[in-house]
Amino acid sequence: MRGREHWARLYECANGFIVTWVLTVFVLGGLVYPAAVAGWYNNLGNLNADWVHHLFLRKEAALLLAGEAPRTLLAGGSGCLFSVDAEAMERELGQPVINLCSHAGVGLEYMLARARRHARPGDTVVLAPEYRVLINPDPRQTRLEWEYFTTWDRRHYLEHGMPEAYRMLYAIPFADLWKSRQGWELRRAGYAPKLHQMYDVMLMSENGNMRESLGKQPVLLGDISINFLPPAAYSRDLVAAFAGWARGNGVTVRAAYQAAAVDAADQWRTKALFAALPQWWREMGIEPMGAPEEALWPPAGFMDTLQHAGPGVAYANGVKLGRALRGAGRAAEWLLVPPHPAQTLLPLPARAGAEVRPYFATETEDSQIRGFKSGGGRVFVASSALGEQLRQRGHRVENVAEEALTPGAVMEAHRDDVIAICVRPGMGAIPGLQHFRAGRAWAGVWRSGRWEERESPEAAELAAAFEAPLVTGERIDYRFFLRASASACEVQFQQRDRAPSPTAAVRMVVLDTRRGILRGVYSFGADLRAERAWTGEIGAP
Repeated sequence: MRGREHWARLYECANGFIVTWVLTVFVLGGLVYPAAVAGWYNNLGNLNADWVHHLFLRKEAALLLAGEAPRTLLAGGSGCLFSVDAEAMERELGQPVINLCSHAGVGLEYMLARARRHARPGDTVVLAPEYRVLINPDPRQTRLEWEYFTTWDRRHYLEHGMPEAYRMLYAIPFADLWKSRQGWELRRAGYAPKLHQMYDVMLMSENGNMRESLGKQPVLLGDISINFLPPAAYSRDLVAAFAGWARGNGVTVRAAYQAAAVDAADQWRTKALFAALPQWWREMGIEPMGAPEEALWPPAGFMDTLQHAGPGVAYANGVKLGRALRGAGRAAEWLLVPPHPAQTLLPLPARAGAEVRPYFATETEDSQIRGFKSGGGRVFVASSALGEQLRQRGHRVENVAEEALTPGAVMEAHRDDVIAICVRPGMGAIPGLQHFRAGRAWAGVWRSGRWEERESPEAAELAAAFEAPLVTGERIDYRFFLRASASACEVQFQQRDRAPSPTAAVRMVVLDTRRGILRGVYSFGADLRAERAWTGEIGAP
């Protein structure tokens, strides 16, 4: 009895004990622990996650520089990243177009979450996910999504909602929390994400799409047959929820079909899905653009995989989608573009409204061109190399417009950017580069209104490293190495050579630090002129 009285008196003396204990458990378990886990847990050192992180750093810079006007945002994976030219769409629409596409591995849930994060009332979101993304029935985060957002985009925990965020945080094993110390050790040691990979984020365009021309490999990667299956119920739920959110927030949503490389003999694999897919989108209140069959292209138009289109196909896709969004009718002019142009930037369309068509040099296309000309249509050609190819196939191509750049013109147009130049010895005076002494090997980096340079009668080398902020405030490290000699004019950037041209007398690389991208890579011969844009017209058939 005395024992019970003792404990009763003890608790009576601490009337707030239970309340304090409960609040302590709630604060520690409900707030402190999950916040500590979210801040501590990471997968630093994952190359794919680093790549996605730097993609979105530059896409956010593009969003900020686009201003307050209504925009069109593209959402999807790398098939959309490579296969839709946002600049071509922007010229057709007359409003900013930002390509938010990244990597199919981040999954449909993250693609939609990112679009929801950035879309504003009045914007249009074009959903262009790969077919293999739509067929995934697994609601769990993909491996790449998990590795990326737990390291670089922790706000995505909250985009799942509090219950799901708690579930994810409490599901992380203690062993993984212990392993996270390795990431912090890397950070303390000065870890820098490795960007010199196959797909170079520095070659992203100002609008957020990738424009690197890799050229078609002998065997494309991937198995196209597994992609043409019905979308999963999980995808329907995600897309329907996104469409409902968009309707309630003044955001227009349209659907675009994945560009894919399919030989004519294999198109039977697409028929069941393509017959059902337009209605699948419409059931969720999303109007698709065009027909799925219109997004199929010959494999010669693609680069390293069946979903990564070359710049020619991407350019045509961009114009086609832009025209579909603004409701333009069929054009009476064609602009022929090469599937894999040597230049990284295609020229502007010959005139507004031209229908862009990649040219694969087939007898069928030649016949179509002649028939189109006979009916009164006009056909323009987008590069001199393509013009010569068409001449060899019997077409008469006349030069309409040509623009040739000089080193001085590039310098004058980009004085607010960073410019790296190498000049081989023996060159005479270069207009616009008075700082260069004629006849000597010279390597220079123009930054913040001044030159850092090296020169010598025979060979000059220069290494330059600096840090500069994006327009968003995120700071990026940059590294140049230049070497000018009688046998080479080499410009390496971020440990990667740019557009090798051993015959170049002068080479220039222009870096836009506000966006964290390269504005251009130029090679000039001894005449100090480089073709930038060329347009020809095919004469009467």
